[in-house]
Amino acid sequence: MVKSHGKRGSVHVTRIALATILALAVLTDGWRVAADAGVQGNVSLPNLNDPGDALEWTLPDAWSAGLYLPLLDVRTGDRGEGVSFIELYRLGVPERALPRGASSHPLTFRRNAQAPPKMVTQGEGWQVWRGQVPATEAVWLRAGDRLRVWATGHWMNCWGVHLRALDPQRVLFLNLRTEKPANLFRLGEPVCVLADVVNGRSQSASVEVRAIVKDERGVKRGSAARRVTLPSQSRRAVTLNLRLDERHRRGAFFAHVKYVLGATESESDVLGFGVTDAPDVRAVSPDSFFGIHKGETDPWPAIGVRWNRLWDTGHSWMTVEREPGVFDWSRLDQAVDGAAKNGVRLLYVLAYTPRFYSARPDEANGGRSAEPKDIAVWRRFVHEVAGRYRGRMEHFEVWNEPNTGFFTGTPQAYFALLQAAYAEVKSANPRAVVLGISGTGSYLPWMEEVFKLGGLRFMDVVSVHTYTNPSLPEEANLVGRLQGTRRLIERYGGSQPLWNTETGTWVVDRNADGSLPTAADIVARAPAVTRPNWFASWPSRPLDESTAAAYLTRHCLLNWSQGVERIFWFFWQAHMHAMVTARDEPCLHTIALGALVGQLHGARYLRREDLGMEAVHVHVFARGDQRIVAAWTTREQPQRVSLAAGPITVCDVWGNPARAASEDGRATVELDALPVYLHGLTDQAVASVRLADAEITLPPDDAEVLADIGEKNVRNFTSPAHHGERRVFSLGEPGDSIGWRLRGIAPRFYEVRLDVQTGSALPGGNLMSSYQLTHTPAEGAPQVFALQLAPGESPQQTHANAQGQGDIFYAATSTSQPLVLRPGDLLAVISSAHWAHVGPLGLRFLRDAPEYSTLAVTGLPANMQVDGDLSDWPDDALRLRIERRRQVVIGVADPFASTDENDLWRGPEDCSAVARVGVRADGLWVAVEVTDDIHRPSAGQPYNGDAAELFLDLRPFDRLHAAELERGVAQISLVPPLHDGSSDVARGPLAAGVDAAARRTPTGYRIEARVPWSLSPSGKAPDTFGFDIAIDDSDAPPDQTTSRKAQIMWRGRADNFRNPKMYGTLRAAGH
Repeated sequence: MVKSHGKRGSVHVTRIALATILALAVLTDGWRVAADAGVQGNVSLPNLNDPGDALEWTLPDAWSAGLYLPLLDVRTGDRGEGVSFIELYRLGVPERALPRGASSHPLTFRRNAQAPPKMVTQGEGWQVWRGQVPATEAVWLRAGDRLRVWATGHWMNCWGVHLRALDPQRVLFLNLRTEKPANLFRLGEPVCVLADVVNGRSQSASVEVRAIVKDERGVKRGSAARRVTLPSQSRRAVTLNLRLDERHRRGAFFAHVKYVLGATESESDVLGFGVTDAPDVRAVSPDSFFGIHKGETDPWPAIGVRWNRLWDTGHSWMTVEREPGVFDWSRLDQAVDGAAKNGVRLLYVLAYTPRFYSARPDEANGGRSAEPKDIAVWRRFVHEVAGRYRGRMEHFEVWNEPNTGFFTGTPQAYFALLQAAYAEVKSANPRAVVLGISGTGSYLPWMEEVFKLGGLRFMDVVSVHTYTNPSLPEEANLVGRLQGTRRLIERYGGSQPLWNTETGTWVVDRNADGSLPTAADIVARAPAVTRPNWFASWPSRPLDESTAAAYLTRHCLLNWSQGVERIFWFFWQAHMHAMVTARDEPCLHTIALGALVGQLHGARYLRREDLGMEAVHVHVFARGDQRIVAAWTTREQPQRVSLAAGPITVCDVWGNPARAASEDGRATVELDALPVYLHGLTDQAVASVRLADAEITLPPDDAEVLADIGEKNVRNFTSPAHHGERRVFSLGEPGDSIGWRLRGIAPRFYEVRLDVQTGSALPGGNLMSSYQLTHTPAEGAPQVFALQLAPGESPQQTHANAQGQGDIFYAATSTSQPLVLRPGDLLAVISSAHWAHVGPLGLRFLRDAPEYSTLAVTGLPANMQVDGDLSDWPDDALRLRIERRRQVVIGVADPFASTDENDLWRGPEDCSAVARVGVRADGLWVAVEVTDDIHRPSAGQPYNGDAAELFLDLRPFDRLHAAELERGVAQISLVPPLHDGSSDVARGPLAAGVDAAARRTPTGYRIEARVPWSLSPSGKAPDTFGFDIAIDDSDAPPDQTTSRKAQIMWRGRADNFRNPKMYGTLRAAGH
């Protein structure tokens, strides 16, 4: 298939079945000069140096008349941009040779996807792209016909004309195209595909053209069909209006198009296209973050990108000044004019010395990478270009990647170019902006050499290039590189903005049938000696397009998070780093870029939410009062997060919206390698983000060193030969310690597991007793736990010597009991042995512990009364048991006490309870049956004697469990009767309106209460609310009841009265 991008849209010529190709003729000899528009005698095969220069061939007498597809063997582009010249060529044929309904005369040409152009070197080391490009029409040719080739640009080349004979007795499905550059549509535009059908037969044909649209995963997303009648020997452009799934209208799509003629059905051909919600580029701020590299600025792709860097696009110094003192501005004028037409801002790279000025002209590539031998000619060119385009192009970057082979001079030579360029640019245009460094790879040493010379004084912006492929940016420590760059700038007294003026990734082109190669396909194509890499050195190997979409979006977001002000993606077309395919179809990462621009249009970066897990990224942006989150995980397995429920919209990497799922009264979002965007958030909702998986693994990378007794013996490393595939922390000396701060977990009840080295000799358990785990709550005293083998675990050997003797053993260990963990807690491990090793920490939420779940509360009958008689409560009402030692928050021995102590709470017979909870339209109903062996209510403060205490959090969901005490948080004391018949059972500052009744029982007492919904800030019943109940117990004589001896709590802790964070969570199932 051949495909290209042109001002009228994108076209590709389909593969033509072999049965339709009868012969191939090549015209090289026999040409004549048909027109010489410039210097006389300057036209010859292959040189068409001036617009209008033309070569002509006449078909010989022995020519077989028939239907042919012309192809030109031409120079398709300059170094870097390999297809930028294709649309400049024309082929004149007799008008009668065109089928009726042909789209153009003379013929124009498009890309050849089956044989993309290749780079060749011409005289003096000049590198150009050469390839065969097909016409957009098939034509009828006969002996004596004249074929004239010319170009509309300067310095073109044509080596000949190829003519492929086609079977004229067939209906040919020639072209699939759209009217959009690179087949990119903005959301809301009609998605139309044009199919060119040629009827070469002597009779008319009734043809139905059908299209099935699939997304990048092969899921059907739309269709279209249309029937047309074609006269004999004619061409018809059939328009298919594609109808896309309303729920999935953004992203990458593939139209599988075929025709049906009677009983004959053609093979499907495939056209890729993209739809994004990127804004019109003119609606984007001139200070927009996003840019690309594209030689042609008209037309401009519909991905909302405002900036274009002119590099590797045929606009360098040596292409402008081809002779000393003679400047050809035509191509650069075209780029600047196109940018102005489309609202695009340009960054021009000042680089590449013409050979006749080069200090080292005999170097590779004609000496262009050397500085000029006379800096005056550099000054003249810089002044000319800055002055010529004043007000239209005002950003200039001094050279490209001078720390690599693009520049063969020294840092001192670069500094001289920088200093001179700065002076000339500012002289020609004081408002212009000069960028310096433009380093890539390990650029910091070079950068520092330039800074030492005073280079920061001669640049308004520091530019860098941060390729990390094939590694994803987190794996390659992109953030660390950018932070190191900023520190170096500040060390030398600078405060310049940082721009990332070039980055990208190598993406392999699509399969011949238009399908997407998988990661496995790419590895299979690698040479055996370097597999999985294609090359032994950078860029190593290409990525599949889905991974490239993750690479691009995450690269951009991480640059943005580090204060980088611009990023320019490399390269638009005909390059190993291309953003479009050889058929001029948008790659997946290009569509993802358009979606990224649309999702964050007009937003500013705020912060990253720290969930204590480096692999989970939650980045927060602001657009007005709204907050937008971009989130993903670097782990291979998906990772779920949750946040306060609300009208939250989750958009996938293509921008398709969906409502967030709901679980336990919270919105949940599943993250994977492709970022998603969350909209409709408040600051409170963002602050509520938590890790939501039932099992959480925190690797050593997320731990911090708490104690290093020796000299750097505590380190994080891998050693497959000794420790298997795990990453571990070594604790080299007794007392060394590491710990995990639990920032992003939900307050829950967890089983704690820790992967540790259990021994270094058979049976492998001799280090077990050396480990201790310390739990330090964010509020409260630490607790120390010994580690033991987790249930069902045994030490596993990771390495054996030649004699088969054990070397190192690992096993999962756990604490003797589950722990209540909250954000801000610290889990630390310490070893009393030498050279112990610790792997990942695991937390498993115990969903079978009902008091740590969100529980459903059912509705109650309307005929119930608050009377202390619980016989009218339905059997399915929620019951909460309060009877276990670990629920006692006051009255158990302190494990850290220096003396032996006994529990004051003596067991369930001493004090325990069963509470029932239900809801009705008139309020929250609670009934509690208390077992208490000694009846001692207090006439004073209720909590100093026997009592039940209700703790309620009736605030909106986004404030639920917030630590602050405010309206909607209530504490209500329910006191048993001092004696039979007393009725004052509800006390507290919010007890007004509470209806309650209490009765003595043989084993304790019973209380029933109704709390009106008027205590809620909204005055209505919340769907989800915080709830806890405590039972106070005093066994002191009546005249000594001044304090309780014990308090047992269903869910929370002793400070419930001042901190609602640990209340339980209930959800009304209906009322």
